[in-house]
Amino acid sequence: MLVTDYSSIMFDYAVSKKPIVLFTYDKEDYLATRGIYVDFDTLDLPMVSTVDELIAEMKKPHAFYKSFYQEFCPYDRAETVKEVCDMWLKGQTPEF
Repeated sequence: MLVTDYSSIMFDYAVSKKPIVLFTYDKEDYLATRGIYVDFDTLDLPMVSTVDELIAEMKKPHAFYKSFYQEFCPYDRAETVKEVCDMWLKGQTPEF
């Protein structure tokens, strides 16, 4: 599970298809002084703002965030780096 705030690591981590929780305890202050590229309210990821909410969310069983995955990493897979190396070094074509 990844617990993150506004970090773009969520996009890299999404390839793992493991749970992601957005801990946005300072959302109003953050947005008042900085911008974000994606409106978090439109993502199908759970978003919490208190430690109690975070703990409760971490205890829940999580479903796969299909729309987030399809929008931000439809061509990425956990084996992408291996497949690229196999293609360049061994001339193997990955199966999609």
